[in-house]
Amino acid sequence: MLCCALLVTLAFSSSSSSNPITVQDISINEPHIERIVYERYGTGDYRLQALLAGEIEIDTDADRSILNVVNESNYEAVETLENAYAYIIVNCRVYPLNISGFRRAFAYAYHEAWITNEVVDYRLSKEQDSLVPYVNPFCVVDEFDWHYYEGNSSIGNRILDDLGFTINATTGFREAPNGDPFDVGILYPYDSDSLLIDIASIGVQALESLHVEASSGAYGYIGGSDPWEYPSMFVRWRQFHNYDISWLASEFYSGNADDKDVNPPGFSNSSFDGWCEQLLHSAQYDDVYNASREMQEILHYNVPELVVYQRIYLHAYRTDRFAGFIEDSMRGIENPWTMLQLHLLNGSAGGVVGINYEKIVTTLNFFRANSSILDNVYLSLFARGPNLELIPRLATSVIIESHSDNPAVTVGHTRFTFSMNESQKWSDDTPVTADDVVFTFNYEMESEWFGNPEGQELGDLFSAYAPTPSTAVLEFSGESYWYFEKIAFDYILPEHAFDRSPETWEDWDPFLNPSEPLVNCGPFTVTSFEPGGWLMLQNRYFTPDTPTATATNSIPNGFVLTVWFGVSIIAAAIIIFFSLLSVRAKRRINRDNGQSDKADTVIVTSVLNM
Repeated sequence: MLCCALLVTLAFSSSSSSNPITVQDISINEPHIERIVYERYGTGDYRLQALLAGEIEIDTDADRSILNVVNESNYEAVETLENAYAYIIVNCRVYPLNISGFRRAFAYAYHEAWITNEVVDYRLSKEQDSLVPYVNPFCVVDEFDWHYYEGNSSIGNRILDDLGFTINATTGFREAPNGDPFDVGILYPYDSDSLLIDIASIGVQALESLHVEASSGAYGYIGGSDPWEYPSMFVRWRQFHNYDISWLASEFYSGNADDKDVNPPGFSNSSFDGWCEQLLHSAQYDDVYNASREMQEILHYNVPELVVYQRIYLHAYRTDRFAGFIEDSMRGIENPWTMLQLHLLNGSAGGVVGINYEKIVTTLNFFRANSSILDNVYLSLFARGPNLELIPRLATSVIIESHSDNPAVTVGHTRFTFSMNESQKWSDDTPVTADDVVFTFNYEMESEWFGNPEGQELGDLFSAYAPTPSTAVLEFSGESYWYFEKIAFDYILPEHAFDRSPETWEDWDPFLNPSEPLVNCGPFTVTSFEPGGWLMLQNRYFTPDTPTATATNSIPNGFVLTVWFGVSIIAAAIIIFFSLLSVRAKRRINRDNGQSDKADTVIVTSVLNM
């Protein structure tokens, strides 16, 4: 068969380079610090004083007051966008809100900048137009030709004039193009905080600036028993836990327009529908990205939902003790790359890093806990780096094939073949193998019947097997890029040390249950844990004679995903390797040696077997 080689480089990072270098050795699994102590420090004033006094090194939920001291030589602060946003659903099922021009006029009139500058006074925030959060690598908001940030009601009024929304001389309010009067209700949940209520109020102001009669209230108080039967809008909050945007193809698909649970706005658009297949079922990143860009632009123009702001968290940290801080575009300063890089300012290893963390996990059962803290304890096949780039962890590469690439793959299936990093070991010194990977995904599938949320993501998993200890194969009964997103970032279980039936997945309680010692492969293990209170992690590799930290263990500031296509007349096998861009590790510094007094009140024998 005739064949040629085509090299394609896909940038998953916000940074770029014309000279990527091939990964030869990624020595990023052995930290330099001795311990990390995560602890809740209460109110903003108390946290600030703890930071200034050196009781903690990092505050992951700092107030604006920290900005008054960051110019001092010993402190810095970074802004971190949350993978979430507040937004307004527009009921596209009811006239005249089913007219896209009306929704666009409302978007122009809505003053998003007022929200970020005046309303959200207890946190920083950022305007956002795309329904894909800014921190997501698929977000294309910076490519939009216009934005709805400034509250430009003059443009909105011109749009409504052109559409025939005339102003009644008696009432002063606009009538629909068919001559009927109408009013719009903006609703918020009963248990809304003042911010969501303010968002609704600003929406009313925007509509009134367009001469549209409007009011706001809690669900049930406007528009009779079913507000969806009336011209209405709904203020909501949307939280994301990954970067999967395949939900766009169901939430805004015309075929779901009559289902308020799946497609809340009732949006219907044939151009949008035309991109859904490519988004969902292409196995190539470029095709998926292009489809997502077109879909975001269609949604931006038609405004079935309007994003009004994204919240920004402030991470504050001291700069007089440690160096090696790395800013993560989603997780801020407290992230696994920082924990791998931190070392004492004099270059030596050791030291304890105290961190204020408001959401301490209540269990180390990663099927139930959702926290970036666990990235220090458990590892997945791949991880997202500081700029959302892909970084190999337990795997070094993956081959993605369909039937056209390899006749051995069933027609309509996608096969992922992972090559394992053979240097990785569990904390009991047992090698991490492909058998652990296969065991993990088979267990998640089996426990899905009993409610395991991780298994619910694997409904199309057809088979999982390990032909060799260093090769794991997972095959899905469909063709889609998103299968990779579903399996690449799941933590891996130790087959030899995990003895639970699928129906008892929720009861797994490593470390706290004496009969279930924690066996993990991350760089840190747990030595003390009070659920919801504090968590103490110990460097698995640290000994009193640990050598001085050097720059050879640095994390790149940007990564590039390199894809080789072996092109035949039928199709291409995709082999994903990873290249690193040159490193520019920002020097940051931190605190004094020692650990939290509170953390010392509980002494638990470490299960670490060095």
